[in-house]
Amino acid sequence: MRKGIGLVLVFSAACLTAPVFAADALADCYRQADSKVEVQACLKKELAQVEKDYQDVVGRVLTNARDLDRIQKRKGAAKAFEDSNKAFMRYVETECNWVEESYGAGTGAGNAVLACRINLLRMRTGSLDAQFLSASK
Repeated sequence: MRKGIGLVLVFSAACLTAPVFAADALADCYRQADSKVEVQACLKKELAQVEKDYQDVVGRVLTNARDLDRIQKRKGAAKAFEDSNKAFMRYVETECNWVEESYGAGTGAGNAVLACRINLLRMRTGSLDAQFLSASK
């Protein structure tokens, strides 16, 4: 029984700290760069990679959903995933617009928006991979 409690505590601690690591694109680039221009270049490079990774995972999940629909002779899974993905992308747009507006007239809003997109896409990519792809690897 103690072993089970220990595992729950370790899992709980991992869940509590995971967002800190996942939501740190801006801090990561600030650690790597010497100027704001380099930070922005770092963020743009990271965003391009994260978008590529996201599209890869979305494509594989959609393929799996289409396969499921084909096997079950229906079209619910693929359509539901496509609708979910569209809603998520609207969320990213809206959330990152909020982040930009929260900077008011201050500098750094552009980098904050890039980091926002990176962080949200990383989170969704990881979630889709863990929930729908990891078992099929």
